[in-house]
Amino acid sequence: MDQASASQEGTEQEAVPIVFDGDGPAAVIMQVDDATKALVREAAAGGVARTLTAWDYTNFIAIWCDLAVVDPTLLSEEAWNVLCDLYGSYVDVEFRMLLVQPCPYAAKLPTRNVIHAPAPLTVGYLRDQMVRAAKPPQSKAVWEKRERQIVRLMFMIKCLDDTGLRLRDVMNRFEVSLRTAQRDLEVLLMAGYLIEDGAEPGTYLFPKGYKAHDALSMI
Repeated sequence: MDQASASQEGTEQEAVPIVFDGDGPAAVIMQVDDATKALVREAAAGGVARTLTAWDYTNFIAIWCDLAVVDPTLLSEEAWNVLCDLYGSYVDVEFRMLLVQPCPYAAKLPTRNVIHAPAPLTVGYLRDQMVRAAKPPQSKAVWEKRERQIVRLMFMIKCLDDTGLRLRDVMNRFEVSLRTAQRDLEVLLMAGYLIEDGAEPGTYLFPKGYKAHDALSMI
């Protein structure tokens, strides 16, 4: 049984460990057929990259990676639309999603994030993309954007650990829009934090007795 199958069976009973296979500077998540999985793993061998088989489309949002290798025909149109919406407005410009099949849906990923694989797909091409993805971004603005996001997320987690979170506080403190604060909240939800609605709109709480470190123990 591969990791994806084991993960699907275990999601309802226990937390699924997030474990990358292999060793290398690039982190690669894939959701493809078995033949393409073999190509990806071969390309990643020898210290080129670490690989993880996605068991759900939300893995591409909740789990950090340098390169996602995806067959969009394996996703539902609803799942694809969610990815296009989030990557189009939020995800780092350095992130790349390699599509190994043409997408059958109307929604499109931003051109800055998408790579269309050649036919036939080769180990050499995949390895080259992994090496490229592992290189640090050249733009100082990209690093600054990442740092600002990390600071916001840390602030939100601290609020949740203490008395609760108000999106209005995030907006005022960091001078961001409501949609940006909502997207940050979506990142925390997809990363596995248990967050409940508060008594007032725009407020959120951890369940009673729950702390941020409890989410880390599930990884």
